Amino acid sequence: MIFSMLGEPYSFHHVAAMQYASPDIHCHFHAGFDEVLQDLAAGTADRAIIAVENSIAGDVPGNYARVLRSGAHISGEIFLHLDMHLAGKHIVPVEQLHTVISHPMALKETAVYFRAYPHIRLMPATSTSAAARMVTEQNDPGVAAVANLAAIRFFNLQLIAKNIDKLPNNVTRFLILSNEATPLHATHDTVKASFSLMPGSAYPEGPLGMTRLLDTGEVYLELPVDAAGTVSTRVQAILGTIAGAQLLGMYPEGAFVSGS
Repeated sequence: MIFSMLGEPYSFHHVAAMQYASPDIHCHFHAGFDEVLQDLAAGTADRAIIAVENSIAGDVPGNYARVLRSGAHISGEIFLHLDMHLAGKHIVPVEQLHTVISHPMALKETAVYFRAYPHIRLMPATSTSAAARMVTEQNDPGVAAVANLAAIRFFNLQLIAKNIDKLPNNVTRFLILSNEATPLHATHDTVKASFSLMPGSAYPEGPLGMTRLLDTGEVYLELPVDAAGTVSTRVQAILGTIAGAQLLGMYPEGAFVSGS
């Protein structure tokens, strides 16, 4: 199984993919989300994993729209609890740092911590693991990265401060995408169905799990459905009565796992 994803080894995407599938998965790493989805569309990857929202920082900009435009099927999801740590090549007081590198979402999620250190420059990177690698390539003890423990260990960095996000409920949701619909073989307590709706479409009757209005006017919609392994009557009703509605996938509700 080959997974396409953002970042480098032991980025949060990599950790989430290993938790979802297996530590032994093969990975294609990319610098941008568009490249991740192009890899899947080309058939050179079996699955793509893409972060879509964080409980603290909100939606990952543009990613729900990317899912709709990709033409891929949603085959799963996973919720990764993020523990953010500050690490450098050497253990130094935070006051002696002048630059901290990380993914923009990670910097946003740890912004409160860095308010006490206004002299520190926050520099974005393509992923938390890329930030850790960048620190290893420098001999400057004043440069550090915000990353997870797996990346910190992999790049042989030293912990300066643990859990700097101070957010016990810092969770990122990842969607698993594939080129073909994945059938549900087992019974699950909760199954979700995801749809794309055209601009101006009426919302279906009944409880809505989640909606996102995209810049294009399209709507990303999630609903709970009644039975794994079958297309529920509600799904059939949406596809039959709402013009232009497309089923993006049916999949079991994702597990919550640790990303430290």
